Amino acid sequence: MTPLQAGVSLGLAKEVVVEFPEWGNPFATIIISTIVLNQIIGPLLFKYAIKTMKEDNPKAKGAEFEGVRDAVIFGSDGQAFALAMSLTSQGWGVKVAVTKMNCKHAENPDVNVCRLSELNVSELKKSDCHHAGAIVAMLSDDENYKICKIAYEHFGTLTVIARLNNRNNFARFQALDVLIVDPSTAIVNLLDHFVRSPAAASLLMGMHKDRDIADLSIKNPDLSGLALRDLRLPLDTIIMSVRRRGVLFVPHGFTRIEAGDLVTVVGSLNSLKEVALRFDVTQEEALLQIVKKATAKELVDHSVQTQVKEIIALNTSVQKDPFDLLVEKSPVMDLKQAMDKEAFFNLVSHAMSDLLNITPSVLNDMLIKREEEITTVLAPGLAVPHIIIDGQKKFSTFAPCLPSPRSFWIPGLKKNGCGQEAGRP
Repeated sequence: MTPLQAGVSLGLAKEVVVEFPEWGNPFATIIISTIVLNQIIGPLLFKYAIKTMKEDNPKAKGAEFEGVRDAVIFGSDGQAFALAMSLTSQGWGVKVAVTKMNCKHAENPDVNVCRLSELNVSELKKSDCHHAGAIVAMLSDDENYKICKIAYEHFGTLTVIARLNNRNNFARFQALDVLIVDPSTAIVNLLDHFVRSPAAASLLMGMHKDRDIADLSIKNPDLSGLALRDLRLPLDTIIMSVRRRGVLFVPHGFTRIEAGDLVTVVGSLNSLKEVALRFDVTQEEALLQIVKKATAKELVDHSVQTQVKEIIALNTSVQKDPFDLLVEKSPVMDLKQAMDKEAFFNLVSHAMSDLLNITPSVLNDMLIKREEEITTVLAPGLAVPHIIIDGQKKFSTFAPCLPSPRSFWIPGLKKNGCGQEAGRP
């Protein structure tokens, strides 16, 4: 019963009470009780009935990423096999599933071909569709819809792409969260992008051999909560977008990433590989995965993995960059309350005097003089005071930790005007 129907029924019950006072009150009580029970229990029972009849079509939970980018392509024409060879050259594990027994392209030795007798769940599992990170359907619309529906309801595949043959079928593919490619408009859209933004379009098409675009998933738990500006990515990379829980947004330097985010990165090929390793897992977990894949299948228990974890914990040597080493050696002081810059400079001077072999009074005068020349405030709540001292290899930092949202300073000492370091509380 809809809210409108419930309102009409209540109005009818009131009219019955007025017109028939002898038996109107008992009748109204029955009607009102029925409406209340229907509004409370009805939706729950209706939802239960839909789930019982399996008419809700929920998306299945996808398989966990196993460290290998793999895709299954359904198609028997030249485009399907050309796509397979292109993805293979980019390091993807690709299978081409064909339904025609006389496919002339199926004899290609460079492509892994899987023949299917029909399109159902058991047959699709033979081609490892339930573990694939991407499925590309390039058959007829009816066949493509069967594949996409199975991937949606049974496999929960992260990326499902369909080549559309008839635009009238657009809506039903869209209901399954399918990425739709319409050949009738794809070339026009591509040419439109080349006209309006030739640099971006050529980059997207892979026409720059030394540049590429990659979608990388944040798997490393150590990165969760960090701002993008604190990731210290290679200088020739840039993060274009972040997809979080199905929502795509353009980030900025202060955007904090979370485990599970899908990040689109542009950069050189070598830098993208470096970023992928950093985003994927920690060094310890990566080593554990390597051992896990190399372990014989007969060792089905977890004793080997447990031993490897213990060995890693004892012997793992993490390669630290110069910034990490600098931060480890820098004095850190937790400040419980806000203070003015004079008090702060005095605190810094006493904390770093022994490290630099300079008296606190001299350091304090240098910091005050530098601040009087030009302010070192970069933004509200952030300043980077710095001074230049005589000597070699005396670059150092002082990191004060203040409770947010108070302001903080991180003074950096540099030689000959080169190098400034900033940090976060």
